[in-house]
Amino acid sequence: MQNFDFNFTVQDDVNFNMETGGNVGGVANYNLLDNKPQINGVTLQGNKSGSDLGLDDYTDLSNKPSINGVALSGNKASGDIKIPFLTVTGETYTIDGTQKTAAFGAGVMVGGSNKAVGAYSLALGSSTTALGNMAISAGAGTKANGDYSFAVGMGARANGESAFSQGSGTSALGNYSAAFGAGSQSVGMASFSVNSGNLSNGKNSFTAGTGTVANSDNQFVIGKNNIEDSYDRFAFIIGNGAGHNEQTAPPSNALAIGWDGKIYTGNNSQGINLETFYSAYLLTVAALSAVSDKTDENRDELAEIVDAGAKNLLNPENAVGYVGQSAFPISKSGITYTLDANSETITLSDTATSVSTLRIPITLKAGTYHVSGIPSGGSDSSYRVDLREAGGNTFITSDFDYGSGFSFTLSETTSLDYCIRIANGYSPSSVVVSPMICTEAAWSVSQQFVKYRPSYDELITRIEALEQANGISTNAVSQSRGIKTIEDI
Repeated sequence: MQNFDFNFTVQDDVNFNMETGGNVGGVANYNLLDNKPQINGVTLQGNKSGSDLGLDDYTDLSNKPSINGVALSGNKASGDIKIPFLTVTGETYTIDGTQKTAAFGAGVMVGGSNKAVGAYSLALGSSTTALGNMAISAGAGTKANGDYSFAVGMGARANGESAFSQGSGTSALGNYSAAFGAGSQSVGMASFSVNSGNLSNGKNSFTAGTGTVANSDNQFVIGKNNIEDSYDRFAFIIGNGAGHNEQTAPPSNALAIGWDGKIYTGNNSQGINLETFYSAYLLTVAALSAVSDKTDENRDELAEIVDAGAKNLLNPENAVGYVGQSAFPISKSGITYTLDANSETITLSDTATSVSTLRIPITLKAGTYHVSGIPSGGSDSSYRVDLREAGGNTFITSDFDYGSGFSFTLSETTSLDYCIRIANGYSPSSVVVSPMICTEAAWSVSQQFVKYRPSYDELITRIEALEQANGISTNAVSQSRGIKTIEDI
């Protein structure tokens, strides 16, 4: 920097102007700077190239920036770097043979061969078309042609306004309609079709199943391959047909309900009036009630006959002399068994010094029987009744009577023992047993205990034995065979 010295002698007021040709206290020329900036040790002065500064060429970089995995090198289009393509407003497209000019508000297309023509529409996947405004088409080959429509899947079409089509080859053609599944179509406004190959033609109609058709408004059809109703006869149909070919696979209805309130079954042209049917039902109930009242009376009469006959097949007297048992009262292992001759009940008393068992033998034919006799409160540690093989300890059935009885079935004639068992150390304290075995049929009529009475066959055997012993004619026996028994009722 140059220094200047000025010497003045001032005698009067003097005005002067001094120009230096530059800024006082600074430098206006970059080239006059002492400490110019550098890159890679090269001073930034004059026109320097990247190579002058020691910089590699961009095309030679190994780590170029990328978008969606595509390196940003050369001239790249939005499709090259897989960025959704925005439809150009005013651009014209040809769709299904018809030209369509893109509306204001670009649509978005993601994938390949898609067309988003409607305003703010979206086409995703492969070969999809969003023609309607604010429509969405996704999948493969789907078309959302209606405004606000949605088509998703494979080959689905949503032509109606606010229509929804989902699945494979489905079509929602009516406004506000919906079609789901495979090949189902909803043609009527606000119609709904679901599952496979169904058709909802009527307004507000519904189809489900396979091959069902709802041609009338507000009609509901389910099942398979129903007979088409184009005359608005039925509100509800269940189809059960083989197909829609009258010769090889005819349609059919299992059930239909008409708007007249009648039920039509099996393709019958004549319906059943529900009101008439209900009236008939009430009459039937009234008739059955009257019959039931009479049946109760007859049942009481039948119970009297059963209880008065040979209902109880078990004769307690057969215990006497069986397997070493003495005459009543019988004492076994500390327990005393006392038979009441009038009622034929057996009273238990004293204390068992070991397990005590009274056996009453009986032989039964094949059939189903009911065992009873023990009062309520029985158990394995107190008293019970069980059935065992004659003279042995093998149980005929695993069921025991603790107070509620049980039923059992024999497949052949069997000899067995009705066993009253008292546990070791137990004191029955005057427990009364009412021993009875009867047929299940007799038990279903009456659960009343009755004492043993010989059967018709046993009576004949006894009479014949008496006649032979006394030399009496058998005519009386022959005449007696006309007597009615429970088996004859």
